[in-house]
Amino acid sequence: MKKKFLFKYVTNNSGYKLLALFIASLLWYFIQGKEVLEINKTLQVNFSVPKGYMMKGSPLRFKDVTIKGPRALLDYFTSRPLEATIEIPKKIGEHRFRVNKSFVEGWNKRLSLIVHDPYVRITTDVKRTRTLPVKYITQGLPAEGYTIEKVSIKPSTITVDGPKEELDRLTHIPTSAIDITGLQESKSLDAALFTGDNKNLTLSVDKVTVSLKLGETKINKRFTGIPLEIDGGNYMATPTPRFVTIIIQGTPAVLNFVERSELKAFLDARKLPPGEYEREVQIKIPANTVLIEAHPINARLKIYDESKKN
Repeated sequence: MKKKFLFKYVTNNSGYKLLALFIASLLWYFIQGKEVLEINKTLQVNFSVPKGYMMKGSPLRFKDVTIKGPRALLDYFTSRPLEATIEIPKKIGEHRFRVNKSFVEGWNKRLSLIVHDPYVRITTDVKRTRTLPVKYITQGLPAEGYTIEKVSIKPSTITVDGPKEELDRLTHIPTSAIDITGLQESKSLDAALFTGDNKNLTLSVDKVTVSLKLGETKINKRFTGIPLEIDGGNYMATPTPRFVTIIIQGTPAVLNFVERSELKAFLDARKLPPGEYEREVQIKIPANTVLIEAHPINARLKIYDESKKN
C-alpha cells in the first residue's frame, strides 16, 4: 500500500510538476545572468610594430585587471587568456599608451574592465642589419710553457639585426669566455656568442667554432757587443758604430743553446766606391728564432781610397 501511494504521489499531476521545474530553471538562469560579479585577471598586452621598425625591450607587457559584469558573461574569461593588442605608429622614439578595453578584440560592452596601473611606455627604432666580426674571449692561462700562437674563428663574421641606435654602437660580437686554464694541446670548440644587455639583437648564428693553436712559450734574449762587419767591397772600410745589440725570440729550449757566434751583423758594401754612406744594418740569426730588435737600425760606413794616400 505504501509503495502504491508513493508512486501515485510522484506521478500525480506530472505535467504541472515538469512545467514548474522548467519555470524554476528559467528563473535560476535569469537570476544568475543578472548577478554582477568581479574577477581578477592578468592582461597580456601585445604590440604590433610597423614593418621596418623594432621595439626596444620585451614585446610583451602584463597588467593586473579586474573584470566586472554578469556571471554568465564572466564565465567566458575564467579559463581563457586575456589579451590586448596595440598598434604602434611609424615613429621613432618613446610612445605612451593608456591600456583599456578598446584594445581587446571582441570585448563585450556589458563588461567593464579596470586596468590597474594602465599606462605603458615603449620605445621604437628603425630596424637595421649589419655584418660584424666575431671576437674571441678567453679566461685563464695555458699550462706552463705553452702559449696561444694562433686563433681562427668560423664564421669570422655574422649578420646582426637590431635597432639602429644599438647596432651603431657595436664594433664586434664577442664569444662567451673560453676557459683555457691548463691547456696543453691545440683544440677546436664551439663557443656561444654573447650579446650582454642587448636583448633586442638577432644574430644569424648563436655559436661559432673557435680553433686554438697551441705552441711553446717564447721568450726574448738580448745579445750585446755583436761586431758590425763589412760584407763585400774592393776597398778598405770602417763602420760606425763598431758593435750592435740584437734581441731575438724563441722557445727556451732553443735560446738556451744559441751561441754569440751564430749571430751576424754586417753592412753591405758591394759595388760601393770610396766615400761615406749610411746603410741599413743586416742581421743573420739562428734557425727557429725571430728577430725582435736590432740597435742601431742604420750605421755609417766610410770607404777609403788607398791610392790617394801615396
